[in-house]
Amino acid sequence: MPNESGTWTNNNIALFVNGTSAGAIFLGLLAVVSSILGREAGLARGPFIPAADAGVAFILLGISLWILARWPREHWKRTFAQSGALAVVLWAGTTLIHLITLTAGPSGPSLKHWLLQWAHPAASETTIIMSATSAGIFILLGLALLIAPLKNMLFRTFTRTLCFCAASLAFVCAMDAFLMPEVSYSETGLVSCLLFMACAIAIPLAQTGRLPAVIAGPGIGSQTFRRLLPAAVIIPIALAWLTVKGEMSGFFGGEFGGAAAALATVLFLGILIWRNARTLNRHESMLKRAQHELTRERAELETRVQERTSALLTSKQALEEEINERRKADEALESSERKYRSLVENSPYGIYRATTDGQVLYANTAFAKMLGYDPGFELSGFNLADLYVDPDTRNTLVQGLLKQRQFRGTEVQWRREDGCSITVKLSGRIVEDDTSLGPVFEVAAEDITNYRALEEQFRQVQKMEAVGRLAAGIAHDFNNILSVIMGQIELLDDSLDSNPSARKDLDRIRQASRRAALLIRQLLTFSRQETIQPSMLDLNGAIENVAEMLRPMVGEDVILHLDLEKTLGKVEADSAQIDQIVMNLAVNARDAMQQGGTISLRTANVELDRTYQETHPTIPPGSYVMLAVSDTGCGMDPQTRARVFEPFFTTKEAGKGTGLGLSTVYGIVARSGGYIWVYSESGYGTTFKLYFPRVVDNTQLPSVQEINTESLAGSEHILLVEDDEGVRMTTTAILERAGYQVQVASSAEVAIEIVRTGDTPIDVVLTDVVMPTMTGTGMLPLLRAFRPDLKAIFMSGYASEQIAARGLSLGDVLLEKPFSKNDLLRKIRKVLAPPASIAA
Repeated sequence: MPNESGTWTNNNIALFVNGTSAGAIFLGLLAVVSSILGREAGLARGPFIPAADAGVAFILLGISLWILARWPREHWKRTFAQSGALAVVLWAGTTLIHLITLTAGPSGPSLKHWLLQWAHPAASETTIIMSATSAGIFILLGLALLIAPLKNMLFRTFTRTLCFCAASLAFVCAMDAFLMPEVSYSETGLVSCLLFMACAIAIPLAQTGRLPAVIAGPGIGSQTFRRLLPAAVIIPIALAWLTVKGEMSGFFGGEFGGAAAALATVLFLGILIWRNARTLNRHESMLKRAQHELTRERAELETRVQERTSALLTSKQALEEEINERRKADEALESSERKYRSLVENSPYGIYRATTDGQVLYANTAFAKMLGYDPGFELSGFNLADLYVDPDTRNTLVQGLLKQRQFRGTEVQWRREDGCSITVKLSGRIVEDDTSLGPVFEVAAEDITNYRALEEQFRQVQKMEAVGRLAAGIAHDFNNILSVIMGQIELLDDSLDSNPSARKDLDRIRQASRRAALLIRQLLTFSRQETIQPSMLDLNGAIENVAEMLRPMVGEDVILHLDLEKTLGKVEADSAQIDQIVMNLAVNARDAMQQGGTISLRTANVELDRTYQETHPTIPPGSYVMLAVSDTGCGMDPQTRARVFEPFFTTKEAGKGTGLGLSTVYGIVARSGGYIWVYSESGYGTTFKLYFPRVVDNTQLPSVQEINTESLAGSEHILLVEDDEGVRMTTTAILERAGYQVQVASSAEVAIEIVRTGDTPIDVVLTDVVMPTMTGTGMLPLLRAFRPDLKAIFMSGYASEQIAARGLSLGDVLLEKPFSKNDLLRKIRKVLAPPASIAA
């Protein structure tokens, strides 16, 4: 039975739906043709043929059902089917209206007669209009077919409800026509009723494509339903027919007929129920036996499976052991091959095999990368002879290799794919790889170009370190000498009368001494041993001071142009390092203008926003003081511009440049918290823009020109400790002329004795840091043992590293040698009095 229902569900639904559609169309055509022929011949319509308008409705219903079953998912065809269903509803609806108007009287509307071109039937003529029950069934089926394509569950339920109502009404009409054909109340033919019921079944089937589960299911309930359904339909119909026929023939009365029909119904249904119960019991007994057999066979199968599984596990274990041993052997072999292949392929050194005529048999990735080629380049006919800058070098190398069978650490010059020359160290030997190719060389190549360049840079660094040591060694002596010179100039300047010529000569000597002091600072800057003293700085004043030294330095064929903003903000930087920056950039600009030109120094206050940062990502937005150094020289190409700040990079000829000038500028700017940007194109000159963070000057200290010399004078007692006689005498003279009471000591021991035995008050001790027997920092604690509140100012001409090594701490006051008179007096006033008194 399950196979039968499955066959019906899968194979015959489409056939049933299509057959129902075809039957409806055929019956409709038969009704229309019969009506036309009968009207022309004057014949009456048969009992099994519906009316003409019912035929039209059958045709529309059949076509719509066929389209819905054939193309359920195509929109326009589905719409056409729904349009046909709507036409059926409207057509049947006009019939009901027509019948109602006929009942009301002969003067009803003749719209439908006009459409069919048929006359209004007279009282004596046979009607050609479908019955009211047929119209109602058509309306129900049309509505069901109209909403059948909709996928909502509510519409599906409504479709089945409409079809059930239509089938029920058709069944009642069919029973009326079957049982009492002579006295029919519904006036609907038997064939029409059967077709109505078929359509009521076909519409849900076309909508879902399958029978309901209660009918087509494989369960016992579905099987029982399929067994009882024919009897439940046929038996009541047969009994009703027999009862009606018996009563109409006079065999028995209505009461006996009803009782006999009820008894027959009970008997037949009892027999059906008894047969199905016996069948169900037999099936249950068969099911129990089948379950028992299944349990027994399952136990036997489990026993056989366990035995087979045990055998398979034993075989599997043996097979796994064999596979593991073979896999271990394969893995060991693969690991060994991979290890040695990795050593060659991932080696940082180039490894290759070649014949004596230069044919490359194998080359690893490092060898190809070293030469700038893609891996596998040796397969394209590459020859080693094309690598050597000097072809004779390879011939000599090959001949030596053939004699000695190996070589090690031989340096050669090769040419890369891009034409650049590289220095390579080669080590190799001869291997008998293929007798047909002759001797085969196995060579390892190491690119030592950068190593040699680093060696050259290291030698340059050693030279600079030697210069730095020399500068640090002689800085103290030079600074002492310059201190004497500069101090004597100050003293001489005070004693001169208003003689313009003498003062002009004295100014030249002063400028020369300042240049000498700046040269010492430059040497210390190059050797990274300079003393950094950042302070609030007026960049314009610093540039104006260094410009006086730049004019003779750049030459007469170079114009030095200054464009300084008058309201320029302050920066925090070391003035000596700013001088170093300007001098380095000016010298670099002069070297770029062999035929002369213009060097421009420009300052300005700038505000950099995020738009500027988009094109200059290293410079954050903010308020800056800009220093621009421009020249009209040869400019730089993009490659040179990209490396301009690299240490030891220079475009000058050998021996004419160290490559440290611009890198020193970059380092000073970075240590000052600033940023640098270069603009240059070949043939259009170069501009370096330096951006220093702008700071707010709240102290409003007076400039050097504004300081009143009298405000630096005093009457306090000063102990001067200095081992250099010239510096000691010059400093004493400056202090005494300023009104100070000075006690002099030539060594730390003398100073200690003066403090220990003297009763004279001492307000501040001015001492040299480095002295022969004891440093100034070592002396000060001994002095403070007698005078705890003694203030101190340290003087030194040594570099900062050497001063720090001698015990000078961050909070100590330092006066760098050489110093001017104003520098000395200002430092003393700063220690003895608050800063506010200096501005008086």
